[in-house]
Amino acid sequence: MKNVPFFPNPDTTHCFQCCIRMILKQFQPYEKYSWAQLDRLTGKKPGLWTWSLLGLIELEKMGFEVRDWEDFDYARFSVEGAPYLRERFGDEIAEMQIKFSDLPHEMENAKKLLPFVGDPKSPKLSDVVQVLSEGFLVICNVNLYSLNCQPGYSGHFVLVYEVDEAFVHMHDPGPPAAPSRRVPIAEFEKAWAVTSERDRNMMAFRPKR
Repeated sequence: MKNVPFFPNPDTTHCFQCCIRMILKQFQPYEKYSWAQLDRLTGKKPGLWTWSLLGLIELEKMGFEVRDWEDFDYARFSVEGAPYLRERFGDEIAEMQIKFSDLPHEMENAKKLLPFVGDPKSPKLSDVVQVLSEGFLVICNVNLYSLNCQPGYSGHFVLVYEVDEAFVHMHDPGPPAAPSRRVPIAEFEKAWAVTSERDRNMMAFRPKR
């Protein structure tokens, strides 16, 4: 999909809202959404990372077909919370998620999301290619540091709109903002698999048909 609108991250914690704003602008070009509206739509809280759960639920209500692929057991998370995160991701990443998240809020959102998710499944790049060919736009959560060839971990959302033989084409809201960024496939897959291939995830959105 070409000419997808781009919006840069206004700080360091609105990458998911930027991606949602790009999707809304692409498919609802005459509608305008303020950052305050997007914060409410996605359950954003000051200074904290945004989980995708409420955004998925709300866009489905707004008339979007929403698909979610990730090897994450939302049923267990909705009950167990932090212990499940530690088991699933290991202590280092789990502690970062716990520190920058409102876990009770996200556990409640997970319960609401259960009707929309299937069995846990880690996607492949071929899944991204397939849904793009069906008219979806795709949000992936990656390790920002790995994406920028640096050590460390920080979860980061990017909007993927094309994949060719050599590159993944994306809007990276940043910071630093990088519209129409081309990332070699091997580098993208490394950042996408935060600690292992199990960590790959994707969310796909298009208007319901």
